[in-house]
This record gives sequence, structure tokens and C-alpha cells, in this order.
Amino acid sequence: MGAIGLCVNVESELAEKTPVSLDALVDDVEELGIDHILVRVPLGEPGSLESSLELARRFASKHLLIDVLQDREHVENPAVLEHQLRYVFEAFSPLTNAFKIGNDVNRRKCAFNSLDEYFEFFRTAQRLRDREFPQIELLGGSIIDFELPNFARSLVHFYPIRYDAGAALLYVDRRGAPENTQMGANLLGKIAWFRSLMRLSRKCDDRLVITETNWPL
Repeated sequence: MGAIGLCVNVESELAEKTPVSLDALVDDVEELGIDHILVRVPLGEPGSLESSLELARRFASKHLLIDVLQDREHVENPAVLEHQLRYVFEAFSPLTNAFKIGNDVNRRKCAFNSLDEYFEFFRTAQRLRDREFPQIELLGGSIIDFELPNFARSLVHFYPIRYDAGAALLYVDRRGAPENTQMGANLLGKIAWFRSLMRLSRKCDDRLVITETNWPL
């Protein structure tokens, strides 16, 4: 069963933008009638963790998914990563049991040089979860765009990790409509491809969460 959700971020103050208050953001989300909310938590910005937590608290009545964003320091240092993840899990687990580990993991500009680095990153999160936070679920994969080799690689490997649900950043068509095709597949076809690969894998439950997409109007 599917549901439409919304990603919300703490508003950054830019001279060319009109600041949006937290109250206004909450009101706008309520007006849209959205019940599924993704909140991004960047590990590389410790100062933003409290504001992200406050944002999540304001949406505590919704279905929350916490999106843990990586940076190079946390990729290279598992001890630092575990320390920061413990704080994130402790802070947000009273509000939700769903955490997505990593984002855009197949893009070097987003801190991972290879999927093997991502697997080790997820492994640190999984070990911590298994020891101290058994009640939470970890979503993984986090491949961006319709890249079947990378998506398949995220599901077929020998690392001792397993996603409680698969996550993907599945963009439709950067200049067109969702019925436009890529490699012969429109949006629904792409989802079908991903689901088929998930069913063949032992590394993931048969649930796909698309955490980012674009649908030009």
C-alpha cells in the first residue's frame, strides 16, 4: 500500500529568501493533509541536530522517517559515526522507529567513494541498533536515480547487513512527466524493476520507500 509523503527541512536563512517560521511550516503541512514526513538529519552539521529534533517533535503525530545524511568524516571514522548515531537514535526514537541510513550513496560528491564504503557505514548503524536500539528499523540502499547496476549492487553482496526496508531516490524525468521513459521504463516501470530486484535479494524486506522524486507540473 502506498502513501504520499513530504520532506521537510529546517529553514536556512538566505538574504534572497523570505524566512518561513516553524509554525508556518507546520500549518502548511497540515493544509496539505500529509501524514508521512521525512526529516533530514545531517551528521556533518552538529549544530542543526537540535533544530531538526524540534522540527520532528512538531510532527510527532505523523509517520516520521529520519534521514541520516553522511559526510566524509563519519564515513572514514566508524567510532565517530557510532557516537553520533547513538545520539540520533536516542533523541529521535521516542518519536519514530524508522531511520534511513545514508543518502545519494552512489554519488562521490555525497561522501562515499564506493558502495563498499556505504556497506561498512550501514554495518556500523546496524551493529549499534542490534546492541542498543532493537525497536528501530533501518532503511538502506539509498541509491539515487534509475541506475539498475548500482541498485542491484546495493542488494547483492556478501556484507553481513540487511535493510528492514529498501530506500531509493527515484527521479522520474528531470525535464518531463512521469510517463516519460528511460531505458524503456516510465515511473511505474522503474518501480517494478526495483521491486523485482528486491524480491530476488536476501538483503532487504519487500518494502520500497521512495524518499525523493520529482514530478514537474
